[in-house]
Amino acid sequence: MKLTVRIGGGFAGVVSVIAVDSTILPVAQAQALAAEVDRAQLRSIEPPAAAQRRPDAQLYEVLLQDGEKRFKLHFTDESIPADVEKLVHWMRQCPDRQESLEA
Repeated sequence: MKLTVRIGGGFAGVVSVIAVDSTILPVAQAQALAAEVDRAQLRSIEPPAAAQRRPDAQLYEVLLQDGEKRFKLHFTDESIPADVEKLVHWMRQCPDRQESLEA
């Protein structure tokens, strides 16, 4: 399982990318990742309805690769579900995460 979150927007327009790959995580962290993904219901969550967003709002692109299946979701600050927000926070704390910036 690989989870990638792109967070961008706002006034600066910088996009940060956080990725966590269960194949390189220690067993306990890989299990925690699976539990967080399940809690956030990424495989079954309905995409939010398009809404007008604030010019400075953050945009979130969440991509889950689980075996042959891929799930891609888009959120804004206003539409991101609390459990998905918790998942992003967990990813930011994961010691074996990969991070990069895009202009």
